[in-house]
Amino acid sequence: MRRCFFFVKGFALRAKETKLLKKVSKPMPQPFSDVPVRFLTCSLGRLAYRVHGPASGTVTLLLHGFGQNQHAFHAFLSLRGKEERYISIDLFFHGLSSWSKASKRLLPKDWAAILQQLMAAEKFNSFHLVGYSMGGKFSLISYQELPKQVLSLTLLAPDGIKTGFWYNISNFPGIFEGLFKRTVLDPNRFFTWMHGLRRIGLLDKSIVKFIDTQMETRTKRAQVYFTWSVFRKLRPDIQAILAELRRQPIPVTLVTGDFDRMVTYENLAYFIEALPAAEHVALASGHNTLIPDYAEYLKNRRKK
Repeated sequence: MRRCFFFVKGFALRAKETKLLKKVSKPMPQPFSDVPVRFLTCSLGRLAYRVHGPASGTVTLLLHGFGQNQHAFHAFLSLRGKEERYISIDLFFHGLSSWSKASKRLLPKDWAAILQQLMAAEKFNSFHLVGYSMGGKFSLISYQELPKQVLSLTLLAPDGIKTGFWYNISNFPGIFEGLFKRTVLDPNRFFTWMHGLRRIGLLDKSIVKFIDTQMETRTKRAQVYFTWSVFRKLRPDIQAILAELRRQPIPVTLVTGDFDRMVTYENLAYFIEALPAAEHVALASGHNTLIPDYAEYLKNRRKK
């Protein structure tokens, strides 16, 4: 009887999970763009992207952060040279991209295969990488798996170098993952606990505000859950990445915000210091404004 109870309970949770996956996989509203969206269909889902620029030329892949879509890099489009192609991508569970199965995890080799499929579809053999926050982690994985194809690496407050608490929650086994899933369905206790930590000074106000914004509706909470759950195997091997960058150097730029409490300079310090040739750009920015602020920084630098 006890076993039957847990089987039924588990089945009910999986049914709710599948329903939430369908909901979060629906296309999200996007700002108007006169560049048509393209889709790459693979065994794991469907990846949406836009190609800005000519059919040939140097390619730059733009990878956004959590809760965003490819339009997060709109400010970068004016930086594109006439012979350059910018490919802005909606990561899975974001924008117009969709995932096929809730129980399937995205592995580094899977992401590499998707990139190779994209390279074949759009006819390019190498590319620059620009990644912000979660997209920074995807950029690191891209370089880790396909180092010979990457021409340069620009990381804006990247996840994946030093893993934070909110990411680690999704990697706890057993009961912790179940509790996290239940938070999606019934978040009241979680919010009470979080604001309690804020009141006693154990959680920064900006982090609380970020979490409130990203988890205010069930659809958004489902997006959080599936993003963390499905992407949790994407863990860059930082030591291997550093070793490869020392062996075959490419231009590396790390961008941090002085007022960023999500990904601080301290999170990235050892990575930056391990690559003496890497460029570090510190801007008077918070986490949410880092992309447009860095685009403005690049525009001003070109004028000099």
